[in-house]
Amino acid sequence: RIAGRITKLEKELTHISRVRATQAKSRERSGQFRMALVGYTNAGKSTLLNALTDADALTEDQLFSTLDATVRRMEMPGRDWLVSDTVGFVRSLPHELVEAFRSTLYEVSGADLLLHVVDGSDPEPERQVAAVREVLSQIDAHEIPQVLAVNKSDRADPNTIRRLLASHRPSIALSATEGTGIDKLKSLLVEVARSHARVVELRIPYDHSRIVSELHELGEVIEQSHEERFTRLRVRLSPAVADRFTDYQL
Repeated sequence: RIAGRITKLEKELTHISRVRATQAKSRERSGQFRMALVGYTNAGKSTLLNALTDADALTEDQLFSTLDATVRRMEMPGRDWLVSDTVGFVRSLPHELVEAFRSTLYEVSGADLLLHVVDGSDPEPERQVAAVREVLSQIDAHEIPQVLAVNKSDRADPNTIRRLLASHRPSIALSATEGTGIDKLKSLLVEVARSHARVVELRIPYDHSRIVSELHELGEVIEQSHEERFTRLRVRLSPAVADRFTDYQL
């Protein structure tokens, strides 16, 4: 039965990875800011996704309850973000599933920001953090900016929470189930995203005016002025979006 279950999971993961890669590439072209939730299985990522987006993602206390990456829109100051939930990470994954499992994490490697969710009430939360960061390193996502969210703070030992917050920055304690700390988390996410953004100066020809509209949608326009044949802008953009407009940068 176990071998049959593994074979079934392999097939599901392979199919999902193909679909998600296509969808993720489409979102990448859209230029919207993308955040991915990562964390050990049962850390509460889907519950937190629901709290952040007022959506109803599947929440089950089971291994692999979220096989497919669930993508939701989150209202943030200035513009909406796309937020992806991903399959829960585990230690000692059966080797038959390792490659297929990693292939579902396309959403992670293409994200602008990672929200790393850890179960603060777990007896060994640091082992969860280490296991997740090992996988992130294996898929070359370890350099993407991260925020650590210590979830289930209402059930966790206060000393454990203090230790986690002191060891991992930026970080925040919250309870997705109780809804506590969600507003503070959103403020922290905006702060971290801004700190990693790139401020660029661009000159856009008047006959490319659609680019100006696009920049207003994708970033924060700090300054805008008009020259004889160009619109000149100073814009704060995520690095990935800024790279799309290198032809116009000064």
